[in-house]
Amino acid sequence: MLIRHLVSLSFLLILSISLTAQKAEYRIEFAGIRVGTQSVEQINIGSTTKVVVQTKVVIGLGITYEIEYRQTATFKAGLLTESEVTVTRNGKIYSTTTTLWNGYYYIISVDGKEKRLYQKIYYSGTLSYFLEPKNFAYRYSEARGVLEKITLNNEGAYEAQNGGKSGANLYYYNNGILEKSVINDAKIKFEVIKN
Repeated sequence: MLIRHLVSLSFLLILSISLTAQKAEYRIEFAGIRVGTQSVEQINIGSTTKVVVQTKVVIGLGITYEIEYRQTATFKAGLLTESEVTVTRNGKIYSTTTTLWNGYYYIISVDGKEKRLYQKIYYSGTLSYFLEPKNFAYRYSEARGVLEKITLNNEGAYEAQNGGKSGANLYYYNNGILEKSVINDAKIKFEVIKN
């Protein structure tokens, strides 16, 4: 009985040492008006990191849109092994992107259209909340299934090309944690600000 308790205690001690979690809450603003929320949780267990991002936005531009965004990503020893992004608009699936590392390349499916990426991914949009991109030239967009170039503008301020006609997104860090981002969507520009 004593051995069993010691084994259980040892397991809990090992688990507590190798388990860390970070959480952050953000508000989303459009033209200075709060239109949504975003929560991010990053859990590290040993060499595995899992990130979950949940976003909800309600925008009325003549027609009201309720957009929900759920993104999960898993990294093993720093390498992205899988991710999934589901976007719903007014309760219906609007877009789905999955990324899966098969040991040789990534199989990326964007709304059912598959492609391959042969470059290993060590930095992505999900990691950007708790890891400033100081040593990265590109990041992977799990939502769009593409690599985006990252440029340092000033200390703690970065620009990421989003591949569209809308320009670049801006990211501002304080002590390695994302404090604010300015997202230039095709139709609107909004800010994501840490609470």
